[in-house]
Amino acid sequence: MILYFQHYQSIDSLEKGSLFYVVLAFYQLTFIHIIVAPTGIAAINAFGVTIHSLFEIPQQIYFK
Repeated sequence: MILYFQHYQSIDSLEKGSLFYVVLAFYQLTFIHIIVAPTGIAAINAFGVTIHSLFEIPQQIYFK
């Protein structure tokens, strides 16, 4: 299954109940995978995680 994102400027612009939202929810429940998004809001909307959470990257940089 291929999902096309070019029709949306951002995953943040998705409305609950839209066909794309329903397909994304079905895809996540059907297949074993990880959805990664750059921001927290986009991750919540896509039922995924942020890049920092996935790779456990610290959000602050510590200088020595």
